[in-house]
Amino acid sequence: MDLTQLVIETVSDEKVMAPEHIWQLKLPDEPLTVRGDTTQLHQVLANLLSNARKHTEAEPPWSRA
Repeated sequence: MDLTQLVIETVSDEKVMAPEHIWQLKLPDEPLTVRGDTTQLHQVLANLLSNARKHTEAEPPWSRA
């Protein structure tokens, strides 16, 4: 499976749920492929991002460049 694409999709979902947070991705130039269950890996990523959203403060809109 393409882990890079899964990360992009999961972060995009989180951006919709928490637009007040600043979400940044640093991805390799080449796709990163791994063997694994797409559904379970998506759940792990979604949980990690949800925790990050819940336990960090959002950036106020006026502080964004």
